Amino acid sequence: DNCSGCHPISDDDDNPIMPKVAGKSQSELSSIITELENLEGFMPPFEGSDDEREALATWLTGLEGSSAGGAQ
Repeated sequence: DNCSGCHPISDDDDNPIMPKVAGKSQSELSSIITELENLEGFMPPFEGSDDEREALATWLTGLEGSSAGGAQ
């Protein structure tokens, strides 16, 4: 829920998440999530557990093959 406030799944909205995760592996996304606050622009740190970070990275990896990703 925290991510979708600024990064909607739909490509029709501003700042969609799909182009940001496209082509990245689960491992790459997990590393990126770990360092969110160090990315260009404002990103709050990920406050979830290691298991939650891995689950989010796995879910994001699955978005590329889905039109809706299953949730927002």
